[in-house]
Amino acid sequence: MKHFKTFGILMLILLVALTSCNKNKGDDNDDDKTPEVVTNLDEVDTWIKAMYTDNLLIDEGLEELPTKYLDKDVTITWTSSLPNRVDNTGKIIGRDTKKITDITMSYVITNELDETKEGNLEFKLYPRTFAYMKSQFEGQFPERLQEDMSDYLETNFNDFFTITWSSSDESVFTNEGVYIKPLVETPVVISYKILVDETHYIEDSFEMLVLGASDEEKIDIVSSWLQNEIIPDLNISSDLTLPSTHPEQGTKIEWKTSHPRVVGLDGKVTQYVFDRYVDLQAFIYSGDMVEDVKFWLKVKALDISKMSEEEVLENFLSAIAEDELKRVTFDEYTNISQTFNSLFFFDNVWEERIEYLIPLGAANRTGRKLQSVEFIVCHDTANNDTGAFGHAGYVTSSAAGSTSWHYSCGSDGIYHHIPNDEVAHHAGDGTKYGYKLLDSGIKATAERPNLSIDSEGYYCFNGVRSLLKKPSDAPALASITSSGLYYEIGENGNYWLNDNWWSETYRYIGNRGGNLNSIGIESMVDAGSDYMKTYRIFADLVAHLLIENDLDVLRVMQHNNISGKDCPAAIRDQGYWQHFRDLISLEKFGMEHFSGLTFEWKSGSDILTDDGYIAKKLNGATLVSYSVVVKRSNDIVISKEYTTKLIDG
Repeated sequence: MKHFKTFGILMLILLVALTSCNKNKGDDNDDDKTPEVVTNLDEVDTWIKAMYTDNLLIDEGLEELPTKYLDKDVTITWTSSLPNRVDNTGKIIGRDTKKITDITMSYVITNELDETKEGNLEFKLYPRTFAYMKSQFEGQFPERLQEDMSDYLETNFNDFFTITWSSSDESVFTNEGVYIKPLVETPVVISYKILVDETHYIEDSFEMLVLGASDEEKIDIVSSWLQNEIIPDLNISSDLTLPSTHPEQGTKIEWKTSHPRVVGLDGKVTQYVFDRYVDLQAFIYSGDMVEDVKFWLKVKALDISKMSEEEVLENFLSAIAEDELKRVTFDEYTNISQTFNSLFFFDNVWEERIEYLIPLGAANRTGRKLQSVEFIVCHDTANNDTGAFGHAGYVTSSAAGSTSWHYSCGSDGIYHHIPNDEVAHHAGDGTKYGYKLLDSGIKATAERPNLSIDSEGYYCFNGVRSLLKKPSDAPALASITSSGLYYEIGENGNYWLNDNWWSETYRYIGNRGGNLNSIGIESMVDAGSDYMKTYRIFADLVAHLLIENDLDVLRVMQHNNISGKDCPAAIRDQGYWQHFRDLISLEKFGMEHFSGLTFEWKSGSDILTDDGYIAKKLNGATLVSYSVVVKRSNDIVISKEYTTKLIDG
């Protein structure tokens, strides 16, 4: 009995120990709870659908398809309707590059109790990715742009994406892809957006370097800028702005003026009572290159309607009385060197014209009438010791053949060979076509714009293309003769351009109307004559012919205007054409406005004659003094005294 009790006590102790041991084991595993059994599978279904509200597959696939529901004992299995496009894990395998592919991703939800629920997700797999579209768009642009892209730049690679873009600098590369060559290399940022809809898009940008112009191209750009923006009108009446650099590129520009008193290097313009003609040149420097642009300016006359006669005379005389006068040498012709230095004392006397007519019916005088007198065409010739009289003998002889002109003009006088209303053969443009004005189709914005030809052969007025093209037989790179084509503003307010032709001989485009519509004058440049006197007589004759035919000074043409020939070479070589026009304008104004007045000039210096002629040799800088008295009958209207500094060399 005692042993039984002892055994019972031992068993009780063991039971208590085991119970205590089990309790401690349970306490050690409080975190290892048994997963909760999900019985509401709709909860999982809602959770899945909430994860995939965006049904477009563009760049990314469905690589993170869930196979568990949180930490609950639920499994999710997936099946793709097109596993060759999107596999059962949601990874994109391949795309149909021509269309959007509809993909159904089916799933089965299974809990611990083996309860299931099925569902579907619908996706649209796009044929291209944003990354692909980006590479296609950006790939069209070079790192360094030097051509127009407007003809081939593509933004519509397929119907499912819309691409919009913009340039940060449309002055060199427009939003249409037009390349506008800048003077210097210019970085441009291209910003773009690739869009499927309002919520599916990417935005990005990249930089492209727009290449600048070569030195030659820079000069062309600056030249065009000067002509079309800085001096767009060659008829001026107010001060000019003469830039020393281009505002963007910094190209150096230097200026030269033929008459600083009329147009100064600072752009200051001084008007007189008659139209002044000034040669203004811009020298453009770029790299090792330098080119000049010539502006043949007409500075319009003052309004004299409210000026007294004395005021008009004083202004007129001040134009003659130069502050400084440099010696000029005309040396275009071989073995003929002409020295020129003169004050142009206006005498109000017409130069005598001696009749020395070519016999009617001769080869060079058919008697055919001019269509009209539109131009005075100026020539020169170099034949030693023949003078105007010698040329008169030549042109009236059979030796001249069919060549003829209206006047021979030299220091020994003026000889008239063909009546002013008859055709002479002097200009080189034949007698089939004459002067004819053609409507450009462009409304005039300036009195006298700069004329050019564009790359397609159209005439442009200040860079604006007209309806008129260069002659059809002119080559692609044909140029207008350097002295230019005649044009004017018509009654309809448009620019009208004189008909023109291509000279195969001289390789320039020139004016029609040289033979059929002009009076031709040959001036004598020869060793046996005084060209300074010839020059003055020449200007006097031209001025009177303008008055007789009611023509403007701008109707005075060089032979070069007609055919492109380098004639009158002596004046052209010296760059004195505008000076010659200026003298013609002075003579013309005096004759038109000072009827009945006499001009008496008196020199106060030995080296200056009373006619304004200066000794050929000077000893350095010399001051000459002179005076002028203007009378009407015996009454003095005005009396003035002047000094001029003569510069030798």
